[in-house]
Parts: sequence; structure tokens; C-alpha cells
Amino acid sequence: MTSGKYMHVRCIAHIFNLVVREGLNDVKTSVTKIRNVVKYVRSSPARLKKFKECVDSEESYFMVEAESDDQGGVLSFIDWHLIKRMAKMLHQFYLATLHISGSIYVTSNTYWTKISDLYVKLSDWKESDDVELRDMTMSMQSKFDKYWRDYDRMNKLIFMVSALDSREKFEYMEDALQQIYGDEKSKHLFDGVKIIMSELFEEYKKKLQPDPSSSLIIQPTSVSTCEGMEQRGLLKQRIKRKRIKSETVGDRKSKLDMYLNETAC
Repeated sequence: MTSGKYMHVRCIAHIFNLVVREGLNDVKTSVTKIRNVVKYVRSSPARLKKFKECVDSEESYFMVEAESDDQGGVLSFIDWHLIKRMAKMLHQFYLATLHISGSIYVTSNTYWTKISDLYVKLSDWKESDDVELRDMTMSMQSKFDKYWRDYDRMNKLIFMVSALDSREKFEYMEDALQQIYGDEKSKHLFDGVKIIMSELFEEYKKKLQPDPSSSLIIQPTSVSTCEGMEQRGLLKQRIKRKRIKSETVGDRKSKLDMYLNETAC
């Protein structure tokens, strides 16, 4: 279809992972310290026992000095604070990745929803009064924009499959595109998606049209080919066949428009 123009779709989960990696780079030192602490505690049964005792007794002053060739040292309150903040942020990406990576249900219709949801999260974090949260968000936003703010590089199927979901259609897409891409770009993109959908529909319509040379085509003199039709005058039979053919072949585009204009479920 369309000469394979829309065959390649970037892996959404992989791009989520790239965005997450950008965020982790901002807390790389703290992450390294925590990993070293885990390795240090688990490497000795005595240390692990002591650690569990401290946790059970809620001794918050328990500190572990981890050994590392490059980075490491004693974990500070700031390290725990940064990691806790980042963990809450990354949980949103984890949930989105978990959903779109499903293998026992359809996922393509949710790609655009997950992308737009994460855009909203990043935008909220970027406008936060928390300076540290804003700083961690900036690099993640930059990586996000690299793949999804330039809509010319995006496969438009991401938007089309969302529109084919009866729960979504075009009810929210136009406004969502406007918030992400601005008025001018969103209108260009939205109109482009509708044009591409129409082009794909026309291609499918041509492929599904009855072959005039096929022996299965309805013959105008055959009474039995109209299933469920009672014996009636030849003229009425021919009018009925013409109407059926018009409704099943010639009116498909209008049915597509009717579907898209209906209110989402």
C-alpha cells in the first residue's frame, strides 16, 4: 500500500528508553553510589544482616561507604532526594512502556495517547516551581522533542490508527496537536493525516472492488444471486442490484467520513 511509504515505524518503547537515559545522566553519580551500596551490602552476609537490622529498627543514620574505582562514597541526603525524585518521574515512562509492549492485545492505537500523555507530564515538570525537577526535565524534553516534535520525521500511521479507534477518532486529536505543535503546524499536520487516511482508503477500495472479469460477479439476468430476494419483476431486480452495488462500492468514502464525524464512544 502507498508503495510502502508507511511501513517503517520507530520503536516507541526504544524512544521512551532514550528519553529515560537522558534523565538518568543528570543523576548518574547518585545512581552509581546506590548501585555500589547494593553491591557492597550484598557481598557479605554479615553486612546484609546488619543492614536488615538497621532497616527493622528504622535507624536512618545507617550509612554505607561503597568502594568504587571511579565514583562512589558515602550516600548523602541529596543523593537519596535526587533518586527518589527521579524514580517518581521514571515511573510514568515505565507504565507507558509496559502498556505499549504488550503482546496479547492491540497496542498501536494507543501510541499517540501515550506520547501525548508523556508530553503533558514533561511540560508540567518543566513548569514546576521545583528547580531540581525542572533541571532534570530539560534534557529529557530535549530528547523527546528530537523524535516527536518534528512531525515530518514521524510516521503518520501513529495518528491514523488512533483515529480508527472508536473511542478516540478525531475528537481530541486536533486540540492535542495544537497544544504540542502550535496553531500553524498542528493544522498542517491534522489536515495531512486526514488526506493520508483518504488516500489509503481509496487504495483499499480499489483492491476490494469486484473484478469485472470474475465469474463471481452478479449477472443482471440471474434471480438467485441476490440473496434473500423473493421472486419479483425483472426491472425491480435490476434496480435492487444497482442500489446494492452503489451502497457497497460507490459510497464507501462517505461512510469513512461518517465514521470519523461520529462522536467517540
